[in-house]
Amino acid sequence: MSTHYQLAQRLLTSLNCTRVIPLQAKNVQNAILKTPQDFQEKLCESIENAKDRISLATLYIGTGASQQEAALLESLSSSNVPTKILMDANRGTRPVKNTSSAQAVQEAVMDDPVHLYQALHEPFKRFPSPLNEVIGVFHLKSYIVDDMLMLSGANLSQEYFSDRQDRYIKFEGGELIEFYKELVDILSKNAEQYPDETQTSNSNTQMVESLSHIFGSNSYATDDSVAAYAIPTFAHPNQSLPFQSDTQQLTNLLNVTADEHCRINLASAYLNPTPSFLQSLARQQNEVTLLTAGGLSHGFAPKPGVQRTGDFVPKFFAAQSQNLAKQGHRVLLYNRPGWTFHAKGLWVLSDDGNLVAAVVGSGNYGYRSEQRDVESNLILVFPQETSPFQEELLEEWERLTEHAEEETFEEAPEAHVRAIWPVIRSYF
Repeated sequence: MSTHYQLAQRLLTSLNCTRVIPLQAKNVQNAILKTPQDFQEKLCESIENAKDRISLATLYIGTGASQQEAALLESLSSSNVPTKILMDANRGTRPVKNTSSAQAVQEAVMDDPVHLYQALHEPFKRFPSPLNEVIGVFHLKSYIVDDMLMLSGANLSQEYFSDRQDRYIKFEGGELIEFYKELVDILSKNAEQYPDETQTSNSNTQMVESLSHIFGSNSYATDDSVAAYAIPTFAHPNQSLPFQSDTQQLTNLLNVTADEHCRINLASAYLNPTPSFLQSLARQQNEVTLLTAGGLSHGFAPKPGVQRTGDFVPKFFAAQSQNLAKQGHRVLLYNRPGWTFHAKGLWVLSDDGNLVAAVVGSGNYGYRSEQRDVESNLILVFPQETSPFQEELLEEWERLTEHAEEETFEEAPEAHVRAIWPVIRSYF
């Protein structure tokens, strides 16, 4: 077996086909926010005190219907620094009580542009709302204010500020912030500008060339001061990319962890792995623990007084979890009254229990993340056996599992509903 440092170097070797960014301890001090309220308060406070720039990329932003949403829009409205907002074109313009996310945000930022990224090609982008969102969306989340970056799976609306548990990792200063700022700039140049709905001048070819440049630029030093190596990933199912995708990089990671007998902890709000990802999990020679939403805290769980066509979906995910448990994996279901579960990530532990790698970002490690949505994850590799940042990440996993347990799974879907799952599973 490799030592911790040797294992970290082997992981880096498997991943350095795309950008590797060294992080110092000062970049990751007190890096993890714990609650949705912490996330909302930190974001609003940072925007209110912004001195240089604001760059927010997300699926959508709330229209101001709640106090927390209104506070965010007011923070954006009162800011005097250059502001860039990038959202999904279809979710951002979905009608919501005589307004939309894009309209509400544009009214807040006034002279600053709101960019709407169209993840779909013809004819799918002309499908009616919200059917077009089922086909695919811009799902990346990156929140930059001055020299601070927050990576999360959370969108910027009421439930993500109150009772939908996600992850929120904060980075301060350095090359990583500039990388994500440049990534959002590149994608914004290939987006529509609201409300004009005019396409910016950048072509798909130019966008791919620009993405290739920032993901392919790779000259990093290894020294004892590095707290972690950050490897950003990108997924764009409708584009052919000249560098390794998020799925390919995760496969590279899991190939090494299998050979090195690492333990894997994985969280996904919607546990729906593709056959290729299932193969990567099956290759692991040590324990794999999977944390996902139970029936009570599932994002598609029925809500009192609200009828939705997707209310049957949690039964399918329960059946998926049951199948994974039968394959020998440990499956934990997050069930917390009044809360939904939206966290996603990977924690990789060496055979002696030290955290050697972790993943944070927008992807759920399932069909949508691999085949439909625009995503970005960040792989972190730790050359040291322990550090305050690694301890924070391990404590985060423990907090997420406080409301989870191995339990009896819900009944499988009825036969007629189960029959359509192979047809529709790639949409979840």
